[in-house]
Amino acid sequence: MPWPEETASDRDVAGRNGGGAAGEAPPVRVLRHVWIPLEDGTRLAARIWMPAGAEAEPRPVILEYIPYRKNDATAIRDNSLHARFATAGYVAVRVDMRGSGDSDGQMQDEYAPLELSDGAEVIEWLSKQPWCDGNVGMIGKSWGGFNGLQIAALRPPALKAIVTVCSTDDRYADDVHYTGGALIASEMLPWASTMFAYNARPPDPAVVGDGWREQWFRRMAETPPYGQEWLAHRRATRTGSTARSARTTARSRRPCWRSAAGTTRTAGRCCGSWRDWTPRPAV
Repeated sequence: MPWPEETASDRDVAGRNGGGAAGEAPPVRVLRHVWIPLEDGTRLAARIWMPAGAEAEPRPVILEYIPYRKNDATAIRDNSLHARFATAGYVAVRVDMRGSGDSDGQMQDEYAPLELSDGAEVIEWLSKQPWCDGNVGMIGKSWGGFNGLQIAALRPPALKAIVTVCSTDDRYADDVHYTGGALIASEMLPWASTMFAYNARPPDPAVVGDGWREQWFRRMAETPPYGQEWLAHRRATRTGSTARSARTTARSRRPCWRSAAGTTRTAGRCCGSWRDWTPRPAV
């Protein structure tokens, strides 16, 4: 049986997130599955939490854009987090990236240019919906924090603010791949293997339809081992020599590690701690 196009949130969820008394209709509508179309014909799978009356009175949108399968892996956590945004008056949107969950396509790497341009398209699409007032913000921790910074650097007009947690604009110096040029084997290799296996799981037939098996097999065949790209870029600089200054290093990052996030003009809040993998950007 296909997933319903639209349903109300469960009463217990509404109650935990500020809903009315028992027996009342919950104040949040949940669009359990929505396709977001991209220019190249790819469709991204989304779930939307919407305050009652948003069609008549458009609201700002909060976007989370990650590869962690909205229908199972993060479903419980998403419902708690995003329903709370909706009860506060925002439309909350959780999108599976290209090549993950129920979305079309293949994911070729972390924060690939296509991932970032897809994200900018998603923001534009959201800003034009009748329930959006034209203003979009992004939130994210780790992966969602990294791509939020980098999408903000693209300066999509509708993106007004980001909250980025445990992330960085310098993936060579501050991420889980290398430290001072030394491979962090205890983190990089298990993480690459985990994501490779994660994306080997099938999409939901109830969402994708009869083509789910073909999509699944194509994804397994065409998804590269992510660690292969990371291991191919063991030095920060293009020349392989040690840069003389931070400015020189930033200019000479290999494309694998380069980010223009430092050039963003979007309002943002960056959060982290001294003991996580990305303490310097938060400081």
